[in-house]
Amino acid sequence: MSNVPFIKLFKSMYGFYFYDVNTNRIVNIKEKSYVKLEKIIKICKENADCDEISRIISDDDEIQVLHNKGLLKCKYPKKIEMPETPKIPYYLKNKLHTLTLQVTQQCNFRCRYCHYTYGDDTQYHSHKSITMGWEIAKTAIDFFAQRTRDSVYINVGFYGGEPLLEYDLKKKCINYCNTVFEGKILNFAITTNAYLLTPEKAKFLIDNNTAILVSLDGPKEIHNKNRKYAGDGSGTFDTVYKNLEKIRQQLPEYYEKITYNSVVDPANDCSKINNFFNCDMFRDRMVKTAALQPTVGKRAYYSEEYMSSSKKNQLFALLAKAGVLDISDIPTIAKNYLERINQFEKQMGTFSELPKVMGHSGPCKPGIFKLFVTTNGDLFPCERLKDNSEVMKIGSVFSSIDEEKVKFIYNVGYVCSARCAQCWNIRHCKICATKINDGNSLSAELCAYECKYDCLETEKLIKQIIAIREVRKMIARKDAPND
Repeated sequence: MSNVPFIKLFKSMYGFYFYDVNTNRIVNIKEKSYVKLEKIIKICKENADCDEISRIISDDDEIQVLHNKGLLKCKYPKKIEMPETPKIPYYLKNKLHTLTLQVTQQCNFRCRYCHYTYGDDTQYHSHKSITMGWEIAKTAIDFFAQRTRDSVYINVGFYGGEPLLEYDLKKKCINYCNTVFEGKILNFAITTNAYLLTPEKAKFLIDNNTAILVSLDGPKEIHNKNRKYAGDGSGTFDTVYKNLEKIRQQLPEYYEKITYNSVVDPANDCSKINNFFNCDMFRDRMVKTAALQPTVGKRAYYSEEYMSSSKKNQLFALLAKAGVLDISDIPTIAKNYLERINQFEKQMGTFSELPKVMGHSGPCKPGIFKLFVTTNGDLFPCERLKDNSEVMKIGSVFSSIDEEKVKFIYNVGYVCSARCAQCWNIRHCKICATKINDGNSLSAELCAYECKYDCLETEKLIKQIIAIREVRKMIARKDAPND
């Protein structure tokens, strides 16, 4: 592979392109150059004579020009390792900035898609009548505070279960944090089903810089399909909606600060969700959406209505990005597609070449980016993990953080380093330990599965960027004055 340009080829209805891994650029080329690059890659896969590759390159003027500009380099990483690994001990002792407290494992909902409720017992957690208790919460805050000396911004989140079941504990934690972190910029966060959210609670939370994210899937028939009350299995929409209306009527300035998250079930019609969030109640609110993903190895049912409306939403996002449509005029779910495109575009900064030692972009710094504390005081990198996973447990608030284990989890690329070093998606790969943890270890098999899926996602985003560029070119040619 060392003699082959580190690229990924793309072809559209209107042009030919390659993604240059070293420089992180998408480059438009002529068809004949595309064919020659395609031939080079084929020769490489067949382990053919490398002299043939050199001859093909030297015979193409465009390839030569691109090569002279620093593109089409045959440089691959020599070692897969996250570059900030040596700094891990310093960060763990001095620069933690986000604490998430699992104040309870109990929830008043039994959502059909929730891994806590219906996941195979190997997945995540379960709903148990276990709460954190003030002593563990205080110990966790103190433990965290001792390791934030060089942090200016401090974030404290509350997790469950449903965190409002332990509202009094949350209130006590917030008041204590306001004292402990005096002089720092302190923010809180909570994700809630809003079943217990009253105007009084909303006022206290927002007065204390708490970002409130409400889980609301859409109109009544869609929300109630999956989000059931734990007591009797009844729908929860009416109570949630009524609570939000009360806040909107009594405290409109507070309601303006509440945001929403909708889990989009692919069995449903996206257009109904779009119409719901376009009503007066939610039109100007931030609404995030997340498509429900099947567990590894399981197939999800995608309705025809979902597939049709999903394609329309993606088209709306592309047209808005290209400047054909105004962003304010596109549906809610389309805006989320647009945000993903924007985020990916930001990652497309230009480089000269890949470093000799690097890791892929997916892993955060475990425990540093986010420190998750379970109800019993155990420490994990984040909340999306099994609380009985010894391989992912990084310590306890009653002892310390295991630096070596943090380094191991951070360098998830060790699991499949040979594949990573040759993978065109290395700059954009989002694989982290949470995705390949099988409970006892970091699985190479799961890593291979996630790698394939993540490459397809990046490929889709690159194709969308290409489509946007082509639409913009068409518009520019149309608007150009005639000679």
